Parts: sequence; C-alpha cells; structure tokens
Amino acid sequence: MGKISICLGIYTESFADSENSSAYLYKTAYKAIASFLYANPDFPFSFFFTGTVLEWLQKTHKEYLVIIEELISRKQVEILGGAYYNAILPLLPHIDRVGQIEYLNTFQRKVFKKRPKGAWLFTSAWENSMISSLTSGSMEYALLDYTLFASENEKKAYQPAITDDLGKSILILPSHSDLINIETSAESFFAQIAEKVPENTENANVCCFFSIEKLQKMLENRFFVQIAEYLKNNPDCNFELSLPYKSVKASVRPNKICIASGISRSAALWAQQPFVQVAKLNARKTTQDFLLLYPEILNLYSRMLYTSAMTNQCHGDKMRKKAAKQMIWQAQCGEVYNYLGKNGISNQFLRQKTYQTLIQTEKLAREAGNFSESIGSLDLNCDGIKEYVAQFDQYSAFLSKLGGSIYEFDAFECNHNFANLLCGNFQRKFFTDYLASEKEFEALCKGENLAAAPVLCQNLYNETKFDRIKKCVKLESDVRFGKNATIKILKEFKFTKDSVRVDYKMANTGDKPLVAWFVVENNFSFADNSEENLSADCSGETFLQKFSGKNAFCRQKEDIFYVRLNDLQNESCFTISSSNPAGFYSYPNYENQLYSATSAGLFWKASILPGQVFSRTITMYMKFSQAEKKLGKK
Repeated sequence: MGKISICLGIYTESFADSENSSAYLYKTAYKAIASFLYANPDFPFSFFFTGTVLEWLQKTHKEYLVIIEELISRKQVEILGGAYYNAILPLLPHIDRVGQIEYLNTFQRKVFKKRPKGAWLFTSAWENSMISSLTSGSMEYALLDYTLFASENEKKAYQPAITDDLGKSILILPSHSDLINIETSAESFFAQIAEKVPENTENANVCCFFSIEKLQKMLENRFFVQIAEYLKNNPDCNFELSLPYKSVKASVRPNKICIASGISRSAALWAQQPFVQVAKLNARKTTQDFLLLYPEILNLYSRMLYTSAMTNQCHGDKMRKKAAKQMIWQAQCGEVYNYLGKNGISNQFLRQKTYQTLIQTEKLAREAGNFSESIGSLDLNCDGIKEYVAQFDQYSAFLSKLGGSIYEFDAFECNHNFANLLCGNFQRKFFTDYLASEKEFEALCKGENLAAAPVLCQNLYNETKFDRIKKCVKLESDVRFGKNATIKILKEFKFTKDSVRVDYKMANTGDKPLVAWFVVENNFSFADNSEENLSADCSGETFLQKFSGKNAFCRQKEDIFYVRLNDLQNESCFTISSSNPAGFYSYPNYENQLYSATSAGLFWKASILPGQVFSRTITMYMKFSQAEKKLGKK
C-alpha cells in the first residue's frame, strides 16, 4: 500500500456569548493557526467556517480572511462548505437544506474567490435524503464519521467511499476525529494510525477535524510543530499530510456503501440519557433521539417548523417574506437542538436567542400577510395530541394538554419568550399546577428537586370545550391523589389581548375527604433577577410587601390577592391576581450557575369533602413597553 494520507482541519460553531470571549478565541486559536500555516507552507490544513463566524471575521478582522485567501491560492488550505448556520440538516426540509448550503457557498466564493467542494456535517448527522440536498448545493463529497458505515478494523473505515439515493450519488470521506485529544503527541498520533489502519489498505486516509477550543490546547502543546518536525525528520515514513478533496480525487474506485440514518458516536453517547454521557450505546442513534429525549428541544424544533410554515403560507409583502425566510435559517442553528456535554439546549442564552429570532420572524410574517387575533388547535409536535396557539397583537401563548400549562409565552414588543425555563423531571412553565402532600409542598416552597412529579403537573387533560370566537379552552381530567382520594379537575383558559384567565374547579368524586395543598405556579424567564432589573411585590387587602428576585421568599398566611413582577430590561410587567386570598412563594432558578427564571406560586390548603367542589380563578395581566418604574426607587 502507498502512504497514508492524513487530513487535519478545524470546524467552527457560533462564537461565544461575549465579545471578549470571541476576541480571546481569535487571538489564541484563529490567528495562531494562520500564523503557523503561513510560516509552514508545506503543511496542508482545512477549515470549516460557519457563516456567522465568517461574518464576524469580515466585520472585525478582514486582514485574517485575506491571509486565508492567500493560503488557499497556494493550495495549502481547503475551505469546506455546509450549512450557513451550522444546521442539523436531517431536521430540515429539502428547500432549507439547499438554501443554507448555497448561501454559505455564495458567501465563501465572495470572500475567498473559491467555491467549496466538500461539506462538513454537524455531528455527522445523516440520512439518505441528504444526498439530493448536498448535490443540489454543488457538494461533491462530505465528511462523515466512519462509525456510521464501518467498524474500526475494516479497511473501508480508512478509504473514500461512495453512496447513492434515488439515482444521485456523493463521495464520502471517513472522519476519525476521536484519534486526537489535547494531550496527544505527534509520535503517539502516528503510532495510533499505524496500529489502526489495516495492512494493504489502498488509498488509506485518516481525516481528523477538531473544534476551535481543542485547537487552542493543541497549539499550546505544540502539536502541529511536532507533526511538522516528525515528517521532516522521517522522510521515509508511511505518512503524508493532504487535503480532503485531494484524497477523494485520488481514489480511483471508492467503496460502494449504504449508510443508515445516524449521528457520530461521540454525539450518540449523549442521546441515550438526559444530560448524561453513557459508556456504551444500546442502539444506533439519530438526530430524532435528541427530540425524544429532551422536551425543550422538541418544543423549540416544533416552534421552528410552525413558524417556517407560517412564513411560507403568507402571501403579501415579498420583501418581508424573504427577510422572514432568512431569519428562519438563523433559527435552524443546529447547536441548540442537542446536548453534547455543554451548551446546546442547556445554554439559556442560545435558547432565548433562537426564540428571539423566531418571534421576529413571526412578526415579519404577520406584517407580510393579513394577521388577525385568533386561537387555533393543531398537533405542533406530532405526538398525536393537539396543542393550542393563542395569537394576539402583544403575545402568542402555546398551551399543552400535558399538565394543562402554557409552555411558551412570546412577547412581541420585546422579542422574548418568558417561559424559557429548562425543566427537570417535569414541566414547569405558566399555570403549572400541583396537588401536593405536606412533604412535596415544603419542597416546592423551598425550590428543592422532587424525586417524582406531583399530581396534576404531568396529568394529560381532555378537551371539553374549544371556542374560537370567545377564545377559550376548557380541559378536564380525572386524578387520583394518594391511595383513596379521587377528584375531577376542570381547567378553563380564557385569552384576551392583555390577560390570561384560568378558572379551576376540583370536585371530590371519591368517598373519602381530600386534604392537600393546591398550588398554581408561574415560571418567568426574565432578563435577569438583579435588584436593578427585577422589582416585585405582593399585596392583600391592607398591605403591600416587596421581595427580592435574588432570594427565596415565602408567605404562608393565605392573605395575598395580587403579585406583581416587573422586568425593566424587557419593559414588561406581569400582575397575577387571585379570586381568593392565597399564600405565596417565590425563588430564582439557575442553570449552570446562571439565572434562568423566577418561580412564583400561589397556594391554598384544600379540604374537600366527598361531593364538594373547590374553585379558584387566577388571572395574569401583561403590560409590555409600559413597565412601571422600579418599585421602591426614591
């Protein structure tokens, strides 16, 4: 066999949340690798830049792109294409796949005067229908994790291959990114390759792409300097550095393979248990497994498809429709639709940014069409159970029969989803209800994690009334509490332009008395909970008590009629009123040690005899761009 071709490269995702982090990445990684390559003209290297990274570089460091263009012109560097916003392509319609690929192609051709020929696929997410999308986007080959079509000891795991679907084919270059970690030395790297590649493998190729964060560490450890020195000192060794496209074209007869739907092994290890990396996979995993495993991913993905359909259906202002379509692509950024050990769906900033884009897109679609306030019913997440969407000038509310709660609440004035909370073992959104024992109630008041979800919040309701004219939905469910008590709960939502009213009726249908804590909880994802931004108070007939959003607060005495929460940054004010005096608790929630949301719960000690009915009415009033001045400010 000839020499083993080794293709090294990096892939980028969105820049960090802050400008300082982006500047640090540029200095320690992007600039450092370009300096090394410029000084070592015999060292080939490949880059995949997302469109957002290219935009940032063009805006802040045009000179860097000029250097990369020069490296491309001397055939030392290859630029890969793919989805402009690093989308998970199997999750998108064909038209959006091709649109994102061509959009990045156009941008790269403008910046580098060169069209990419190969595609980088985020998490190696694959299904056969992508072949048509990739070839329509002028891609000649794609990098794909070798585990999707070969085992580690097979020759075809180290050779270019070809796969086809419905008469169209594309070349595949197997990727072996797991061969390198931040501690790997050049000598151990070459030793691994020599050990793994089977003897007599023709056109042997090992392609290793790594993240920009890993690149930082590798540069610090002088990995690339070691590689260059090793090859210089061992001219007769069995290795050579190459570029992906050169390796693909060198293959006279690529392996014919069939690739089932899947994702890279490193990603699949996170798709079996929520937020846990398993040691061993029990089955092949696909992008759909993340949607099934994480409710927040499914909700966000369903919202994206709903907004995309809304955009495509509007007929009016073509310029607004085109702008809305562009924004949908931004909301398809694949980095939020998974969890790979960090960030992903667990990154509140990324979630909120995606929701913000979707809200802005819906605003454009409304302006492009003929919008009218309404309430609709449809199966958004394709689980066989219909959801409800209440659309008003000021807000949109998404209501689920599971728990009978509002799981998304979008304010159009500030482009903010106030129900953007990453839940634990049960959904905690707007109008989340609990029928709790004494022990469960104490935990709820303190914000402690519960081993299991209390009664009601995970209960599946049935629709008994849906009125489009009056904009109301009535839900009903039979519930068992404890060993003997049974109740029937009715929950009726009434939507108006500036309020959501919920009428509760609980009837004891058993022959035993029911004694439990009834809690109605709203979880608000405010901008932050600092005293400068979030002001809050609760009041009864004769008092008004302020409380801090930074600390836990609880008033056990059932004497509160109103709770007011004021988010100054989003210029939004929420007032929750109760038909009967209630107790109240509030505390902040944190994700990865960063503020996520504020829980606000009204509660009552319910004692219901057989045949009796317990009723309450909770109304949430909203004001946007009219937030009151900070309470207590002198």
